[in-house]
Amino acid sequence: MNNSKALAAIHLSTMLFGLSAVIAKQLSVSATVIVAGRAVSAALTLFVILMFSRRKIIRGLTAKDAIHSMISGGLLALHWICFFIGVEKGGVAVGTLGFACFPVFVSLFGWCIFRLPVAAGDIVAILLLIIGLVIISPGLMQGSSNNSALLWALAAGGSYAIIVLYNNHVHTEGSPLQSSFIQCVGCALVTLPVSYETLTQINALSVFYIGLIGVLCTGIAYSMLTYALRYLNAGKAAVIITLEPVWAILFSVLWFRVMPDLKILGGGCVMLTAVIISELSSRNKTGSVSVNK
Repeated sequence: MNNSKALAAIHLSTMLFGLSAVIAKQLSVSATVIVAGRAVSAALTLFVILMFSRRKIIRGLTAKDAIHSMISGGLLALHWICFFIGVEKGGVAVGTLGFACFPVFVSLFGWCIFRLPVAAGDIVAILLLIIGLVIISPGLMQGSSNNSALLWALAAGGSYAIIVLYNNHVHTEGSPLQSSFIQCVGCALVTLPVSYETLTQINALSVFYIGLIGVLCTGIAYSMLTYALRYLNAGKAAVIITLEPVWAILFSVLWFRVMPDLKILGGGCVMLTAVIISELSSRNKTGSVSVNK
């Protein structure tokens, strides 16, 4: 029964992560403003969840743990900003597909930084990823200026891979919810100074959408993902999370009544295949799953 509930929880959290891109596409404010509002509302949501679940908020954490989580929060701000810029410039499909490449970046950066072994499946995944990118944007290899959206989306995937590797390297003692709460606080501290004035001036509908991203698509989604990871194999969980672009594209079609062209769909299928291969080849490694989406 717990396994069935965990599967339902991780699928629902993946759907909510995908929904965040669709909601953000509705907004006409900058990515930094969205991230600041998301971080604040997510931190408040996680605080309430920790209180009602009678779990410790920060007790049991050392100063070193808190500092590491704050640093991770700063990296999370960078990741979210890249992600929302990718969605703004390239649309939901391109933005989420770029992020979904993070497992391939984990393998690539893990080899470059920590000299972690690279499996044959990782090499195949990298080659497939390049093919998928070329299908989506043939001018990418020529450095065309029209590919900035895809580059921002890939930066979101690369920055998330750095978060995963960093979190696995520092090994904080806090629970996942504790760490997520502090990371959201750190993210808010980084982005609020440059976004506070705009946040206080935007219309009520934009505030509602940003709050929805923070409360539903972040705080609640994190909590469900944390629960699921207690019962599911990390490799299986990571493959399910890879389906985020599928949900995002589905929600986008339903919301905007616009279907991505065949080039994006074809390249996206190749990229998702690369990600799944990378995950399957990394089942015996650590560092593929994190609740810091």
